[in-house]
Amino acid sequence: MILKKPYGFLIKHFRMIHLILLAISFYLTMKVNHILQYYNSFIRGSASKLDAIGYVTNYHVLAIIVAIVICLIVYALLRYKKKPRILYLLLILLYFLVGVMVQVSYQGLYTIYISILETKTMLLYRDLLRILVGVQYLSLIFLLIRGLGFDIRKFNFVSDLAELGESEQDSEEFELTLGGTEVTRRKFHRGIRELKYYYLENHTFINIILIIVLALGLGTFTVNKEVINKVYNEGEAFSSSNFNFNVLNTYVTDYDAKGSMVGDLKHSFVALRISLGGNGGAHQLETGNLILKVGNSSYAPSVRYANYFQDLGVVYQNQNIQEGKTYLFLYSVLKTEIKEKMQLVYANDKVVQLSPVFLDVEEKEVNLKLGDTLNLSDTILHQGEIRFTSYELKDKFMYSYEYEVRGEKFKSEYAIGGENTAIMLLKISTNSFSLDSYASFLSSYGHLLYQVDGKEYEATFYDKTPGNYHDGVYLSTSREVLNASDIWMSIQIRNKKFKYKIK
Repeated sequence: MILKKPYGFLIKHFRMIHLILLAISFYLTMKVNHILQYYNSFIRGSASKLDAIGYVTNYHVLAIIVAIVICLIVYALLRYKKKPRILYLLLILLYFLVGVMVQVSYQGLYTIYISILETKTMLLYRDLLRILVGVQYLSLIFLLIRGLGFDIRKFNFVSDLAELGESEQDSEEFELTLGGTEVTRRKFHRGIRELKYYYLENHTFINIILIIVLALGLGTFTVNKEVINKVYNEGEAFSSSNFNFNVLNTYVTDYDAKGSMVGDLKHSFVALRISLGGNGGAHQLETGNLILKVGNSSYAPSVRYANYFQDLGVVYQNQNIQEGKTYLFLYSVLKTEIKEKMQLVYANDKVVQLSPVFLDVEEKEVNLKLGDTLNLSDTILHQGEIRFTSYELKDKFMYSYEYEVRGEKFKSEYAIGGENTAIMLLKISTNSFSLDSYASFLSSYGHLLYQVDGKEYEATFYDKTPGNYHDGVYLSTSREVLNASDIWMSIQIRNKKFKYKIK
């Protein structure tokens, strides 16, 4: 393959290259200066913490990479022409320091946004930024001089391009051989043999070095992944100075428990169930530290819509946390981002990878029959199981009970039922069922269905269960249910739907 040496091209465009580098450096200087100005304003109290985001973008990184590449190219040219090149080594070092300081400043800005940055740390960042901006301004002067071709030693505009000594050799063609020649192959095989002999003579020492390097590499990787930058999963506990955390579930929905849309059409709600415990006494959690990251966006929790999601849990509203309890944290997220990767970040330190469950996507209905067990652990209730063991359906029931007067026991009874109604006695057994009552559970999530002459209907029902009866429920419903050929209790708990055949 025939190629031309690039040195001639670089010499001809020497000024233009430096003017491009000057423009990139000016951009970086202004951006770093904007970060410095925010720190100055925040320290004076004239800037809001909510304005801390947006000062650092991916363009900063791109500009730094391009600037370093240009400096390396110019450095290679000057090295080839045997000219002074220390300036470009210093510029490479400067751009590297700019990249490090931009990253450090970004972490500081993010900490300001979600919580509080210590004053001494903030002052340190400001002072380092001041020094960096000063050095950047100085570099702009040198780049401007090089771009204009000004000769400082003679103090005139005599072009220093002549000193580069452009010649025909700088643009001459050369052959790049992709396939190896016989001489190249012999040199390659000889190098392999010599390397093998060297290893055999020093294998003990080399093996020790390799083991040490491998152990350090694995150790560094493990510490970085499992300690410093560990990403937790749902159900995996972690601790901070004042709290113990465990993210139990992540839900996404647009609707409340009754199926009514909440909020506007542009946002969905992400609800996090988090088990919280206090360390060393009761503390209030600073909710601004619990940031939900969805794609490239960040969201803070809100209590504005707390009343619409009571079926999912108790929303945290500045309660003192001491003993372990489970709270709900709500985030309003743009629908356009809801399918992005979700993480919970606490205090810019602990990261939890979330696995959201979309509650608005109904799962396939589960059919059960009398005597089957309905497991509730996989629903938003997260506990217990119930089983309808038997049923009776009449126009009324006589309920017997005992009472005591002055130490003497008496028996009595009363009728459960009325005109134009039917009463269903549904007996229920349970395991770890901790809701208020069977009746409240059925009233919240149940729908009574029945079939007459091949057509299916829904009947309303009301709780008529005596206070001292705990083996099931008495439900008052339409008298038409007495003529039903089939009866079901349909139970829907958000996206889970069960159809329990009673008759």
